[in-house]
Amino acid sequence: LATTQRTGLASDVIKAMKDLESESAVQVAACSAIWRLTTPTGSKPGAKQPRSKADSRHKAVQELAAADAHMLVLSAMRTHSAEPAVQAEGCHALRALLVAHQEIAQATDIADKIVDEDGLQTIISAMQAHKMVPDVPGWACGVLISLLTTANAANAFKVAQSGVVAEILKAMHAHPTSLLTQEHGSEYCECLLLLFGDLIIQGERDDADDGTIQDALNRVV
Repeated sequence: LATTQRTGLASDVIKAMKDLESESAVQVAACSAIWRLTTPTGSKPGAKQPRSKADSRHKAVQELAAADAHMLVLSAMRTHSAEPAVQAEGCHALRALLVAHQEIAQATDIADKIVDEDGLQTIISAMQAHKMVPDVPGWACGVLISLLTTANAANAFKVAQSGVVAEILKAMHAHPTSLLTQEHGSEYCECLLLLFGDLIIQGERDDADDGTIQDALNRVV
């Protein structure tokens, strides 16, 4: 997997995750490889990557999308639910996949699959089980931001209705010095406030339980 991170062979990561599903250390390394393969590196903010690096990254993103890598990550998180490293690296990988897939116009599809396959509960369970490990809620909030902003309206509504705001606020209070948790937690709350007024006003969900949403918004405020 260390070689894979350098060479960009996403197919090797997929194979390792499938062949060694019961090995938590392998799953941690594989999830780490996924976010490294899909996240731009070596450039200043706003700067373009060299063509060769950009092409390699784009190819890796396409390979991971074709292999439903997000489902393998969720499977690893469920199999190794007691391992905080798997949960943290798994959430980091999911966040990176969702962000990278926006470039190939598949972010909505993947976000919907994660919600439809009960991935939302997997992420919330990770936050609850490992709330004292800051990287877990920190990256979990990152995934939730992407689900809330890239899933279709119905699934975005499910994310907001999940009651995860309470877990996010607990994490932010528990880890006041964790920049990751504070930034991602605050960004999720901001997105929730910005998006849900629109969903309700537009009437995209006529059967919306406004009370539940208002309760969530009140907790954020």
